[in-house]
Amino acid sequence: MWDSIRNASKRAQQTQQEIANASFLNVEVPQLPEGEERELLVSSRDVEKYLLGNGQLNKRWPRPAVLKQARVLLEECRVEGMAPANREQVTAVVRHLEMRSHIRTLRSRWAGVGWDVEKNTPELLFSELLDRASLLQAIDCCVAAIRQVHTRLLTNGIPVPVTTIDQWQNVRRAAAQARNLLRVKAADRQLNELLTSLPQPQAQGVQELRQAADAVAARDAQAYANAVQALTLAYQREADRRETGKLFQRLSEAHAELAQVFASDPLAGHWRDRFAAFPHAWAWRQAQDFLDTVLLPGREEQLEGELAQIEGRLHDLVEGLVCDRAALHCVSRMTTKHKQALAAYASAIANAGQGTTDYGKRHQRHARSAMQTAQGAVPAWIMPLRQVAETISPEPDSFDVVIVDEASQVGLNGLLLLWLAPRIIVVGDDRQCAPYYTGSKHDRITQIFDERMDALEPWQREGFDPKSNLYELLSSRFTEVVRLTEHFRCMPEIIKWSSMQFYPDNELIPLRQHGSDRLSPLKVVHVPEGHCEGRRDKLINRPEAEAVVDQLCRLTQDPAYADRSLGVIILRQGAQSRLVQDLVDLRIDMPARERHNILVGTPEEFQGDQRDVILLSMVVDGTNVIAATGRSHERRFNVAASRARDQMWLFHSMTVDQLSSKDLRRSLLTYMQNPPPPYTHARQPANVTPDQLCAPFDSLFEQRVYLRIKERGYDVVPQWEVNGKRIDLVVTGGHGRLAVECDGSPHHSTRQQIQDDAERERELRRAGWTFWRVRSSAFALSPEDALAPLWKRLTDLGIHPDTASGRVADDTEPLAVWAPVGLAEAETAEEETDPYDGELDDDSEAV
Repeated sequence: MWDSIRNASKRAQQTQQEIANASFLNVEVPQLPEGEERELLVSSRDVEKYLLGNGQLNKRWPRPAVLKQARVLLEECRVEGMAPANREQVTAVVRHLEMRSHIRTLRSRWAGVGWDVEKNTPELLFSELLDRASLLQAIDCCVAAIRQVHTRLLTNGIPVPVTTIDQWQNVRRAAAQARNLLRVKAADRQLNELLTSLPQPQAQGVQELRQAADAVAARDAQAYANAVQALTLAYQREADRRETGKLFQRLSEAHAELAQVFASDPLAGHWRDRFAAFPHAWAWRQAQDFLDTVLLPGREEQLEGELAQIEGRLHDLVEGLVCDRAALHCVSRMTTKHKQALAAYASAIANAGQGTTDYGKRHQRHARSAMQTAQGAVPAWIMPLRQVAETISPEPDSFDVVIVDEASQVGLNGLLLLWLAPRIIVVGDDRQCAPYYTGSKHDRITQIFDERMDALEPWQREGFDPKSNLYELLSSRFTEVVRLTEHFRCMPEIIKWSSMQFYPDNELIPLRQHGSDRLSPLKVVHVPEGHCEGRRDKLINRPEAEAVVDQLCRLTQDPAYADRSLGVIILRQGAQSRLVQDLVDLRIDMPARERHNILVGTPEEFQGDQRDVILLSMVVDGTNVIAATGRSHERRFNVAASRARDQMWLFHSMTVDQLSSKDLRRSLLTYMQNPPPPYTHARQPANVTPDQLCAPFDSLFEQRVYLRIKERGYDVVPQWEVNGKRIDLVVTGGHGRLAVECDGSPHHSTRQQIQDDAERERELRRAGWTFWRVRSSAFALSPEDALAPLWKRLTDLGIHPDTASGRVADDTEPLAVWAPVGLAEAETAEEETDPYDGELDDDSEAV
């Protein structure tokens, strides 16, 4: 009976699962007698099988017999309110009929064992019957367990019945006690094994460890707990002792003397107070040691030298990398045809010569043809203007950018460059030499310009004449000119004259730095026996030429000038240049001329060039001097006086009183006889105190350093500005200047500020500035010791208290306060283009 209940319950559970998985929830079956319902289930199963065999629910006649027998199913049953119309709906009706069949079976089976079910609705009845099936399953499991326990007891010789609940509970309690007993025995066995493996406590050993061993032997839990606690305390004491030993060892290594004193009497009462202040004392000592290390004499100079070496290597590495990448880019884009065209171009240019012969013109044509292909192989071409016109095809926008250097020397023929590129950069100086026209057809050329440009307004035609240059022409039409005021070439005393004389509104900033061991920048030599012979282009001054060459010979033999280049500039066009050149060739051998790269010429020939030492020759004497005024003279003198890097000599045969007050010669001569200080600055703060911050200082530390330097009599300027960057203090003198940086103020403390300072200083060092730094910590400890290296550094640079600019003058000339002469406002149309001043020019003034 129970097996039949179990089997029927399993089938009912399967049917319930199928109904739950079906997509149709509402199935209606008519109320039929039990026999008719069984017939309906059979006919419904037949229809389900028929449909599984690909049959169709055909409602038209003749219908299959299986469908005729299932009339009740197809006409009276409902799925979701509709008659079954497909296989899925028929299956849903079949499952519900099977559920009703299972309910009848299970109800009769449970009634057979005396357990009636009183639920009325099929769903509740079905649920109740399935719940009873779960309970029956649990009972089966319990019975199986009881049987297994009883079998195990009998197997082990324990004839204990297990037929009642009390008997089952007794068996459970007995099993738990047996389990605990086994655990106790296992623990005792493990404890004995552990005691056997441990060494026996010695009589002279650790007392706490012996107590623990005795407690274990006696199985005394409380005694064992006490012994373990005592062992823990002993272990902590031993750990403290070892940590104390380590700390004492560290103290001995860091401060052996203090450790020795402490070890001699560690229990003295004063140690508690001393160790309370120990962190502050130790921090003070660390700070002192740090300062002693950082402020070690020569340490900062050593670090600066190492930094300079590293930056130099980085610079060389970056430069090499840039060159290699540029070369790689050039080579990677160059084809075989490009290479062939470049080789052909180089060969044609070499064979063309001046291009005046038919053979030379032929090579020029070949070069122009090769350039059409070779032009794209090289990213940048550098060539003189004449070669551009000869080799570059006049195609618009042949280049992306054209850069014109020394544009003030380029005439109107340079306008073709504007055709070759959409952008042009013009570099020049309207205060330097420009091309001049010496022909006799000036008026005719001007007339041609007017005829060809008659569509332009007269003011638009301004500047198109034979004397025009590309720089003035373009700067007058594109007024946004970028002024470059930094000067790197000349010593400050040398460039100061050009700066004050020709650039009064935008003076040049001399960035050339030097030490006190330099050459004297300015030298003046008076040739009293000098006199002129001839006139105009034949005019010469032989005694002055002899004096110049004699001095040049001495310089070539002087060890101080062994590695320096030399040049002679004749401040007058004509035969004097040829005379000096002949004397040089006669008196100075070829190796010396090559070693010193000696060049003799006029300002026009020196423009764009330079020498370490330049000798200027005025040529004219007191009876043949005409005032050098006007734009052409200004340009020539400006070029001549800015070619020397280290030293400039001036040879003259006349005296100051023989020169007009408007003469540029007088301006140059009086300047070199009594030059003003090369470094001047208008910002001199007043009422500076060490305790109250005032402008333009950034901190009281800067003010205190400033006052200390001023007390020594030096000229010092705070917050000196260079290209938008500021230097804390600059000490100036007649022979140089020194940048003083005050480190440690609020503006020099953070990592970012220190990095910015380093970048600023690196850029200014590149521009030639020399720096000296003082730390606020060193100054606070001892201002005298902190500034002692500064005084030595200033002396090494030739900067002295109350120093005056170096005066170079001969014994015959009185010294006067120098001031620049007035400049010509514009070049008049009538200004004579004849460069010789042996004759009176229209823009010149006789003495």
